[in-house]
Amino acid sequence: MKASAGKPPGHLHPSASWRLPLFELPGARETATPGMEKWDSDSSGRFYKKRWMYNGTGAAAPVGTVVRVNHDGDEETNPRAATTASPPANVYVETAVAWGPATGSGSIPDATWGWWVVQGYVEALCEGTTDVDKDDYIKVVTATSEGAFIEDGTARTINSVGIACAAQAPAAEVLTLVYLFGERAINA
Repeated sequence: MKASAGKPPGHLHPSASWRLPLFELPGARETATPGMEKWDSDSSGRFYKKRWMYNGTGAAAPVGTVVRVNHDGDEETNPRAATTASPPANVYVETAVAWGPATGSGSIPDATWGWWVVQGYVEALCEGTTDVDKDDYIKVVTATSEGAFIEDGTARTINSVGIACAAQAPAAEVLTLVYLFGERAINA
């Protein structure tokens, strides 16, 4: 099977001889299993990878909310979203953004499963007390704004989780188009 040019890893050419799983058939009811990852695209053709995770933050997570990815041995809640408060010191952690329940809209209620974007383009909350310019790297800093990204400067650091694709200047948490690297970073 050959990969399609310009498509994310794992995207196969339509001529590949294989069958789509039930959850990806057009018009079929979507189902998911814990930790399942799936590449998708928005109406503008921007790609992103989403993961089916449990919301363990203690509150509903509106679309765009920034969280840490946490793991434990409990199958019924693994993997799960955790608040960005009190990240482990000097440990690289995964970051995700609430994308929505199976419908892809609204918010993910507490103690339920939903889709979280872990890589690619997504509208995420960015806090603009220090202006976030287009092409600025972004990071998570709990002391500044829990649940939103802030500006990390024009040079990538060990704290960078993505890059802003649009500017965000108001001193508030605003949905802003970003690109998540899909790599672990240290949350300061």
